Amino acid sequence: RINVPPTPHHGAHTHMPTHLAPAPHRTSMPRQREFRVFVVEGQTAERTVLAQIVRRDAAFIPDGEAATTEDALKMLDAQTAAPDIVVLSWLLDGGEADRWAFVDELRRRCPDARLAMTCPKERPGIVRTAREHGIVVLHATRDSFHSLRRALHHAAQEKPYLSPRLQEVAAQAEALNPRHQEILGYMSEGASRPEIARLLGIS
Repeated sequence: RINVPPTPHHGAHTHMPTHLAPAPHRTSMPRQREFRVFVVEGQTAERTVLAQIVRRDAAFIPDGEAATTEDALKMLDAQTAAPDIVVLSWLLDGGEADRWAFVDELRRRCPDARLAMTCPKERPGIVRTAREHGIVVLHATRDSFHSLRRALHHAAQEKPYLSPRLQEVAAQAEALNPRHQEILGYMSEGASRPEIARLLGIS
């Protein structure tokens, strides 16, 4: 008598020997690099927005937040922050001289970090001065959150970036003659008309 194996019922599971069904080979995708972002911003609302954008983007990791330049340097001294990108505001405590002294100190302590700057005002002088100090990623705070995110990604890729409003003022400045550009530069730094006249040698 020949024994015929029973036919499996509909829906029943049959198990194949493991040597007959080898697991498919899967190539692992390289993991995307994550950039550590450190924020120096005195305005609470702006700092909160920046922190949210960093947390929601898989390319970035929050590396610390500071409201003042003093706090930022303390965090760097304590090695609680090791940023790849530092986002700082044009409106840092201490004014013009302290702003660029802080930028120089950042570069000394974090030589490999990329710098990006947020600007509350759209002035040609701001773009010019920032570029003179080697900051080529600039975002106007009145521009969109998408623009701010693009600025961070450009910083990560070490590419220059101007947000739309700053592109506008930069284009307008380029259309002016050098004398007008010089006047606008002094105005953006807060010089009064008599001071500008004196600097330009106008009586």
